[in-house]
This record gives sequence, C-alpha cells and structure tokens, in this order.
Amino acid sequence: MPGALLGRNSGLIGLLVLGQRLSEEPYSGEDKPFARFSGGQAGITLENIRLAEKMAERMEADRRVDREMEIARELQARLFPQKLPAMKTLEYIGG
Repeated sequence: MPGALLGRNSGLIGLLVLGQRLSEEPYSGEDKPFARFSGGQAGITLENIRLAEKMAERMEADRRVDREMEIARELQARLFPQKLPAMKTLEYIGG
C-alpha cells in the first residue's frame, strides 16, 4: 500500500510503502486514512528537518562572515599608527 509523503506545498518529498501485514488479513478501510495521515505528518517532519538544516547552515555562514569582518576591522585598524606623532606644523583631531 503506497502513499505519498507531501510537504507543506503538496510537493512530493518521499513515498511511504507498506508491505504485507504480518497477519493474513488485508489492510482495512481504516488503515488507508491512517497511513495517509501518518505519511502527511512524516512529510512535514522531513521538511522541517531540511529547513532546520538550511537554517543552521545559514547561521554558520553568517557567523563566519561576522568573524571575517572582525578580522578585517582589526587588520585595518593596525594599518594606522596607534600613537599619533606630534607635529609642530600640523594640527589634527581624531584617532
């Protein structure tokens, strides 16, 4: 008894296939709606897992970019003198 695993937008993300029952009885009319419901829940769960993985990847990428920006700020700050030289011919403000 096959059933589709559908995501939120009814996109097919997998199949649920049930083999022969352990008993000799065939699947009942109540088994089919239960299998459809279970397949739907499994599909949404799989989609949630994929979305969570994508979100974790994005967060890691953002963390790497933040760290690279911090390194760039530190390097850029080191390009300028840490102590401004005293010059009699020039007045300046900043640091």
